[in-house]
Amino acid sequence: MQVHGQFAEFDEALARLTADSIDVVLIDEVLLTPKHCEALRSAVMRHKSRVLLVTKHPLDEGLERTRYSFVSDFLLKGISAADLLAAIRGPR
Repeated sequence: MQVHGQFAEFDEALARLTADSIDVVLIDEVLLTPKHCEALRSAVMRHKSRVLLVTKHPLDEGLERTRYSFVSDFLLKGISAADLLAAIRGPR
């Protein structure tokens, strides 16, 4: 596994994602505005990246499913390291 970067600002992350082919994108929901969602959707569709969205909301409340239709999986904040690694590795 190779980490390509850690970014505090969405625009920095998007620039890296646009420039490089990234297999898995792990992003915090608090960084995403509707405009960011569309830009991220476009970038990940181009590179066929999987998106893991870290959220404080359980899946059945608070999430606009259509807004996040490009997300591969939703992870609750506080997830164990083992579960996070399993999500990054993906389905077997």
